[in-house]
Amino acid sequence: ITLPASTDTRIYWAPDGQKVLFFQEPGIAPDGTRTGGLYLLNLRLAILLRVFEMPGLTPPALTALDSALPLPASPGSEHVPVWAPDSSQFAITLQDQYDTDIYVVSSDGSSFENLTSDGAIDMWPAWSPDGRRLAFVSGRADCASWVPDDPNSCAGIGNAPRTGGNLFVLDFQTEQIQQVGQTWLSSAPTWVSNLQVAYTSQDDDANVSELWLANVQSGTSRRVSEAEDELILSPAWAPGGARVLYQRANEP
Repeated sequence: ITLPASTDTRIYWAPDGQKVLFFQEPGIAPDGTRTGGLYLLNLRLAILLRVFEMPGLTPPALTALDSALPLPASPGSEHVPVWAPDSSQFAITLQDQYDTDIYVVSSDGSSFENLTSDGAIDMWPAWSPDGRRLAFVSGRADCASWVPDDPNSCAGIGNAPRTGGNLFVLDFQTEQIQQVGQTWLSSAPTWVSNLQVAYTSQDDDANVSELWLANVQSGTSRRVSEAEDELILSPAWAPGGARVLYQRANEP
């Protein structure tokens, strides 16, 4: 398969190495066929199909999020598909009329399901290592709906938050979604064990952020970074969450 240079790094291998997702910018093929969107190549089944025809991986409702960041978008702020640990499916943030939801799509593209069907902004899914849980960021605690006709809708409110949200976890065994802590997340969460989720909380106005570690079973969170009034960048966790390496910036 030959991909255009515009695909860049938007290539996402499944853990089993038998499937790969890639994004291609919209265009017109020599035969007049419209191309572009998210594609799935299944090497085991020898099939290539377009899963979604879309102008970009960032849903339109979240376009303002990327432009509002004080720094260039980091890997944690990108809206990309994420494979389940067993490679049977992947999760992705998609536009759903006025809001965004987390969907899961089977590895052969034959089925998909909306996991967070509500009127709020849901984004940045992340699988636990054992595949039992899916963490994601949601603004539902502050804006439960973006549907214009809904009571208390955030639609039309200029300062309504779309730049992040709180940490939520979906347990596939119990089919329950619970909020973990009250901290505001500014990028995607990262699992460091089957029960621990790391995340960054950022003050967009002051360029200040903090690194946190949450236990989804107890519902408790603790701040890992010690410095005040600094920006935490590129955290990389050791397996099990015993150590973390990150950059700390205190100058513009």
